[in-house]
Amino acid sequence: MTPAARIEAAIELLCAIEAPARPADQVASEYFRAHRYIGSKDRRAVSDIFYAIVRRRAALDWWLARAGAADLEPARARTLAALVLVERWTADDFAAHFDGARYHPEELAPAERALVRALQKHTLDHPGQPDWVRLEVPEWLIERLRPLFGERLERELGALQEEAPFDLRVNVLKATREDAIAALKAERIAAEPAPHSPIGLRLAGRVAIANSKAFREGLVEVQDEGSQIVALLTDARAGMRVCDFCAGAGGKTLALAAQMKNQGQITALDVRESRLARAAQRLRRAGVHNVMRRVLTAHRDPWVKHHKEG
Repeated sequence: MTPAARIEAAIELLCAIEAPARPADQVASEYFRAHRYIGSKDRRAVSDIFYAIVRRRAALDWWLARAGAADLEPARARTLAALVLVERWTADDFAAHFDGARYHPEELAPAERALVRALQKHTLDHPGQPDWVRLEVPEWLIERLRPLFGERLERELGALQEEAPFDLRVNVLKATREDAIAALKAERIAAEPAPHSPIGLRLAGRVAIANSKAFREGLVEVQDEGSQIVALLTDARAGMRVCDFCAGAGGKTLALAAQMKNQGQITALDVRESRLARAAQRLRRAGVHNVMRRVLTAHRDPWVKHHKEG
């Protein structure tokens, strides 16, 4: 892909998370599955552009409002603002990349050119930005977080703007952590024990882990270390009956099943059938067979009330 084509792909991803609002990682995964011709280097480059804009959306929107450009198409406008304020693009850069060629972004409209000119001498951060913009959280949330974190507020929220490490969870139903490290090493994928989770691995960088034999055979699953620790703290054990509310695609469900050694019963619950459906393939790959999936109509679903009383 050309640099311009990468930008156009990122804009398409930004559009896809807007209407209706959808999780960014799910949208990106679906997009790349539908565009399998995009190579690993290009996927990484497109993802970097996409997530960089998502992570600084509040600041970008603050500048768009300040420049009187809030009515422009959001995905393109945020991309233009990021390229000017972060990458320091000039009018010549835009002319070279936004040229309307095949797979390239369309040429800038007059209002978009005016936006670029208005932002040209600025940087993304500005002393006039309120805390919720600077720290990238919803405006209504900042005052609720302040008493929780106190003096650590900026450090905690600032960390959320950084790229997360790439973590895996070892499926202890099939392998030990040492087994998983060796299997990945055989495929030239470097992994080391995660800092805190006893079943976690941390990779040196982003890799196409889904193409690896270790992943396809269910030895490892993509899961951030924090989620692994949450699952471990439940202390789920063999023979228990466990409900995983908001189970989604089943990441924590898989972790719980491994802790329970496939014994007992887990009910994975969610209000979105499509998300639960994604768990089926993951359960089979992991060799998990003590999970039942159930779609809820809402948090007050009669099933919940019945089992709570039981």
